Amino acid sequence: MAAWDEQHLFYLDHRNQQEITYRDFIKCLNEMSEYRSTVYVDRANPYLFFCELIIALLNGSDVQIMDAEQRGTAAEEPSFQSRVQLREPQEIVLLLREHANASVHMLTSGTSGKPKRITHSIRTLLPHRSKKKRDVWAFAYHPSHFAGIQVFFEIVSNLDTLIYFFDYRELPLDELLTGREITIISATPTFYRSLLPYLHGTYGKVRRIIFGGEKYEESLANKLKILFPDALLKNIYATTETGKLLESQTDLFTIPPAMQGLLKIENDELLIHESLLREGPDSRLISQGWYYSGDLIQFETEDEFKFVSRKGDVVKVGGYKINLQIIEEKVKTLDGIDHIRIYCRPNSVVGNMLTAEIVTDKYSEVQIKQLCRSELGLESWEIPRVIYLVKDIAQTITGKKLRN
Repeated sequence: MAAWDEQHLFYLDHRNQQEITYRDFIKCLNEMSEYRSTVYVDRANPYLFFCELIIALLNGSDVQIMDAEQRGTAAEEPSFQSRVQLREPQEIVLLLREHANASVHMLTSGTSGKPKRITHSIRTLLPHRSKKKRDVWAFAYHPSHFAGIQVFFEIVSNLDTLIYFFDYRELPLDELLTGREITIISATPTFYRSLLPYLHGTYGKVRRIIFGGEKYEESLANKLKILFPDALLKNIYATTETGKLLESQTDLFTIPPAMQGLLKIENDELLIHESLLREGPDSRLISQGWYYSGDLIQFETEDEFKFVSRKGDVVKVGGYKINLQIIEEKVKTLDGIDHIRIYCRPNSVVGNMLTAEIVTDKYSEVQIKQLCRSELGLESWEIPRVIYLVKDIAQTITGKKLRN
């Protein structure tokens, strides 16, 4: 872990004019005389959430993370006296490791349905290794969900800096990326694609661009390489139920030796051994010790494969099976299509009606349908019946594309 100086920046939220050093963070934790086992996330002030989360865990409490909207429907939680007094930030990680079995209950992203409750422990959330060099992170996930919690613990464990980036439309992005010398951005492909129109330069200080949470997009990666010419791109495959499982610099993965016997592919679906699971996965998805991830793959070589879609992306329209992800990728190849979301709406005649939201300044709805036939060669049932031209794409609370 890098050496500590008390004026080192811990947290910056430009919207709230909050600039918090590690000294300020320690002072805040020491002044918190009470904690609760349920912690609510208010996106208007994520810093308060982070303080309330850490102080509860430092006291050895299990924690339930909930969104602020749920506060009104929940019973009043009892408070407990905090016993924590810290001298320096390194003590945060040491004390967390003493309570490594404390549980953190949170929600899945809800990409294709209602979010589900999942449980991790401090042990599974803390990084396994510390670094010698400090980084400045663009924090681009919702604070209350798994990916955001993982990034937060990575930052605190290494005394890194957190620049709040999730509500990017309200932020001076060029000023933050260059003036604050951000070195790491970790986000979903949907978040990166939504971010592109707001970036107007090249950003040489960024050393790592991390993809996660959704299928890797090579065309998007190529655009990001121009904006971040010195950054290494990492493609992470992780699930909320397990954490990170695979890593690559492209869309191709292999099962590493350490994961042999813990991951396998059956009928083009990735299966995960139940020993890797935390508490919470649907038991109906576990058979003979294997968890069915719902992530479909395609082999490119004998050992290398890429993820092509989720099982839920394969739907029936008028008796024909189609893959929503594949249709999206084809339509995105049209010049001038900036962003797209394809989903199904119930229809009494065909069962499902293919619907699209598209971000473009170049085409009308009629022109897009014509190009789908003439340029892309799509069959009639593969072409969205209804197309909405929109300014942005609907996302889940975690920054993923909303499929339903």
